[in-house]
Amino acid sequence: MATSRRPKWLRLSSITKICLGVFGIEFLIGGSAELFGIPVRELVRDPAAEYGFPVYGGAFSTIGLVILGAASILLIVGSFGISSPLKRVMQLGGVLSACMTIDDAFMLHEQVLPGVFGISEYAVYLMYFCGALYLYVETWRIADAYLLSAAHAAAFFLCVSVTADVSGLYGGFAFWFEDFAKLSGYVAILAFAIHAARRNLQTAPPAEN
Repeated sequence: MATSRRPKWLRLSSITKICLGVFGIEFLIGGSAELFGIPVRELVRDPAAEYGFPVYGGAFSTIGLVILGAASILLIVGSFGISSPLKRVMQLGGVLSACMTIDDAFMLHEQVLPGVFGISEYAVYLMYFCGALYLYVETWRIADAYLLSAAHAAAFFLCVSVTADVSGLYGGFAFWFEDFAKLSGYVAILAFAIHAARRNLQTAPPAEN
């Protein structure tokens, strides 16, 4: 078998190659942004440092993105290499939570989709509802009490959040219900992801020697 003649210190590991690829993509995005008049510093610096926000500005939103992003990664990565009914649930849940993470981070359903593509906020919520309903049916088929409990909690709190958002209630404690309920729903999704990953590890066949 042919072996590489390069010294070991010149051989790049797979993770190093991935990181170099990400580094190159970052430069490509940064260069493209500059061409369109968007300073790179506005893309990379913390908003509090760039725009003078208080350090606690958007804390609940940031925490929610971290929680939901972690859940999506856990579900998607955890679904690799399994062939049980749990695989479909983890893939669906991972894709749905990843879409919600990107949406929440870049205000897609609030500004981008309505303003650029003419897709109303209600249409986006309807798509999320259909995806969540399909995920719930697949979860119900597995008959795991904890997963169903987490799904019920997520559905309840996210419905409260969406209702507060689209009902037109402003002022007072209205935004408390919207944002606090959303964060609680994200915690339920993370609990769903953790239990699904743990169950996957418990039911996975032993590795061959």
